[in-house]
Amino acid sequence: MSSLPKVKATGDFFSLEDNSIFWYVGASEFGDWKRFNMDSGPEALVRPNLIERKLVREAAGYTGPIVNRVFRYSDPGNPFGIIPNLINPANDYSKVNSFMDLCAEYNVYIDWTCGDSQKPYMLPNFSDAQKDLDNFTSNIARFCFVETENEPPRNGMLPQGGVKSKPSPNGMYLRDSGYYTDISDTNAWQHKYNLDFISYHGSRTNDPIRWPKWVIDLDDSLSVLRSRVGLPPVLKEPNKFGIYYTDPSYARMLGLRANMGGVCFHSQRGLESNGYDDATRIAAGEYFKGVAGSLG
Repeated sequence: MSSLPKVKATGDFFSLEDNSIFWYVGASEFGDWKRFNMDSGPEALVRPNLIERKLVREAAGYTGPIVNRVFRYSDPGNPFGIIPNLINPANDYSKVNSFMDLCAEYNVYIDWTCGDSQKPYMLPNFSDAQKDLDNFTSNIARFCFVETENEPPRNGMLPQGGVKSKPSPNGMYLRDSGYYTDISDTNAWQHKYNLDFISYHGSRTNDPIRWPKWVIDLDDSLSVLRSRVGLPPVLKEPNKFGIYYTDPSYARMLGLRANMGGVCFHSQRGLESNGYDDATRIAAGEYFKGVAGSLG
């Protein structure tokens, strides 16, 4: 079984157990867990994705670890939607570790996103939802990241109203509440929702916003988030591609910011994690060129 070291949140950076810096270099692979649970999924639907992405990274000169953002559950209306009590009726969490074992063969960590707020959990009540999350985290046998809610303000659920992830007793996971906010004169960062690290989900439009600022200033934004919040920050899907989706220079600029904090390349625009189309493959390659150049 391939071995990936545990990651710690040390101050405002991630680090490995030997205290060397761990760079969160991410990409979205929303549907891979759903695909893993389909007929012949591990070998027919997931491994080919892992191979393709590995070849793209290596061709771009980046050979370090990557963190794939995967949805553990989501509204079934999404192409990557998955319902926990249907996929796991027997409360058997061994598949979770088998999935992460497969990804580890390709030097891939998993950042689990636990749904589009708590409402799509499709479980009878929050008590059952809390039990499911507790069972999930207590059965984790390989290091991973866990986001307990996805963009809760946008999805109409605040962290104090949903399920809560407990600190890892053995360092097997780091937690992000999924809560984020813009910083302005009238809107302060909500420190009370901080867990082990923080994430920022960028604007859904092509208009510049203050935090994070436009892509050329993302390194400044990461520095500001780190210093203001005191935790490792990850930019997830910063400013979804929109009209920039086919522009490789955008992805390369994004990659050049990875030395200041985590950056998650939005690699599929919410699709089912099929093979990259030509435009995505080019953009992903430029992102990893930027990462390789940034990290040396």
